[in-house]
Amino acid sequence: MRFKLSLLALMIGVSASAQITINQSNYSAWTPRTDTAFRLDSTVPYPVLTPGTNAQWDLSTATYNTSYIWLYYRRPASSAIFTSATYADSLFYTINSNLKYASNLMGGITANGVQYFGEQVGRQAIPLVSLTGGMNDSLVFLGQNSTYSNAFNKLKFPATMGSNWSSNYNFTTNFTMSIAAYGMNNTPCQRKTFVTEKDTVVGWGKMRVLNRVGATTGYTNVLMVKTIWQQSDSFFVGGAPASTALLTAFGLTQGQINNQYQYNFFRAGEVLPLMSADYKDNTFSNTKVKNMSIHEDRLLLGTGINDIHADKGIVAYPNPITNGVVNLSIKDRSINSFDYAIINMNGQVVSRGQSISNNGVAQLNCEALRVSGIYYVQLYNNNGQIATLPIDVK
Repeated sequence: MRFKLSLLALMIGVSASAQITINQSNYSAWTPRTDTAFRLDSTVPYPVLTPGTNAQWDLSTATYNTSYIWLYYRRPASSAIFTSATYADSLFYTINSNLKYASNLMGGITANGVQYFGEQVGRQAIPLVSLTGGMNDSLVFLGQNSTYSNAFNKLKFPATMGSNWSSNYNFTTNFTMSIAAYGMNNTPCQRKTFVTEKDTVVGWGKMRVLNRVGATTGYTNVLMVKTIWQQSDSFFVGGAPASTALLTAFGLTQGQINNQYQYNFFRAGEVLPLMSADYKDNTFSNTKVKNMSIHEDRLLLGTGINDIHADKGIVAYPNPITNGVVNLSIKDRSINSFDYAIINMNGQVVSRGQSISNNGVAQLNCEALRVSGIYYVQLYNNNGQIATLPIDVK
């Protein structure tokens, strides 16, 4: 009998530390929604992230910079062009400190993995007067579908210790420019982008973190993925390479290269990693950390990690707003009070506060909503996040 008990204990021990594998079947209940992640405070030493097998990464003592939030806005989507896409991620390309444009990254969860197939770009006209001085100068991104030459695999199934995969793809973004000083009037232009990414699962185990209200979560299973990403961009005007003078005016260079080095800790059934760390180079040294962030939308008050994101039937009106005041219609009458955070398109929290719902109606009135732009209003109660609402301020 003692032998059998010992054997049973051994079997339980082996089962408890079984290697983690992530497959398509883990995503049967996943639905696209807005996710947020808090940046860790850069003034406090970052946690050391060491690859390992059956490891435990304890981030419960990490310190958040709660004024800096990454916002990941996803929504269901379908497309006759991107036939395998089921959702769209909002993506913003920064040209320089003053210029950026929006794109929809078309993704889907297939038998091959979490994949992206291209981008949908809506027409966007950007005045250039602040850059060129010309009142009629403009940069116009045309409405278009930019198909990737090959699917981009963010997570390839099955993913387990030692798995590795790579993505190589290119795509073209079309736009026009009118700049009087360069003799350009709706001149057709192109940005040609080439991307390579190499991913390797370098660790597996469990991770726990600190949630937004200061409670330590339980441990959850994760795969540690090392990512090395490179993007090269070239620019063309009227079918010819853009001039150095023109590129310099926009703070660009021909064939410019951007690199990214990351550790991402993926959970089964989640697109956004529980934790991401960006490094300055491929040494992945703790002295070369650029930033670290933790996915917060799924962190409950207790000791587990679960989904707390729901819209609760909340509607913002009027939208767009013009006077700094937005009203909220709240279908769930059990919500009597809540905290809110207003986040700009750079992921920065520009205002925080509290509000009370009276018979299903609440109002936010703050100076942050008097500056034109697109914002996201996140609402929280004692159970965590209850809604994320896009707001257009005119």
